[in-house]
Amino acid sequence: MKHRINSFGLLIAISLSCLAAFSQTWSDYYVIGATVLQPREGAPLFIGKVSPGSPSGLAGMKAGDRLLAVNGTPVTTAREAARFLRSDTPGQVQLRLWRKGQEYEVRVGREKFSEILLRAGQRIVGAGVIVPTDTTESEIDRMVQFEPNRIVARVFPQHVPLNPDRFACGFELFVLREPEEVMVGGIDDGPASKAGLHWGDVILSVNGVNPRGRTATELEVLFTGSRPQEVRLVVNRLGTVKTIVFQLEKVADLLKRNQVRLIESTLVPAELAEEDIRWFLQRD
Repeated sequence: MKHRINSFGLLIAISLSCLAAFSQTWSDYYVIGATVLQPREGAPLFIGKVSPGSPSGLAGMKAGDRLLAVNGTPVTTAREAARFLRSDTPGQVQLRLWRKGQEYEVRVGREKFSEILLRAGQRIVGAGVIVPTDTTESEIDRMVQFEPNRIVARVFPQHVPLNPDRFACGFELFVLREPEEVMVGGIDDGPASKAGLHWGDVILSVNGVNPRGRTATELEVLFTGSRPQEVRLVVNRLGTVKTIVFQLEKVADLLKRNQVRLIESTLVPAELAEEDIRWFLQRD
């Protein structure tokens, strides 16, 4: 696959998921329903997004907890953690974690990955690409065949503007060439995804305005606001024109929903301890 689709959103680009780390040879493993992040080599392991209603969510785990050990065995890489956390059979796993100065242990059950995704309105296809349940085979083929060198510019690469007081849609835009188009990229859990917008939808108009030919700065203005106003998108989805309507949502609320927060223009797990922020920031 030439372009990796990331439907868990904001932080998962730097993560190895214990939900889908095994996507190269996809099988419907039993998993705990949380991602594991290692922001750079030598960094601790952190819990990323915790899927609502999953075993990890029911156990009280939070985004930003450090993962120290699985069944008494210390873990130092995300790949190692994924291997210990998944299983071919249901059952429980004992985790040792650290949250803001205090260690704690929790016994977490496992649930089939497909069931966790279905609860979130998603499914997995191909070599581990997560898509909405109503994604068609033709859309999946387009994802596989997409050429990243068509991208001229990316708008909202972190899926939101980096101002928590603005109102936004919760998705990335690709400005494409040959032909010139504005296409939907990665989408977070937010108003646009709930309204049915898909990766790959080509935007024909936003509130009656054609986005084609506009600069990245102009597109940022077109797709954000200072209040929760209505947005009406007309999109082309593989030859079918659709109208998708939703309300802009405050960036701070979008971040909270996706279990992240902004620190120095960088997205980090929502409950990350202050002393651990340094692992996620790119500093000299």
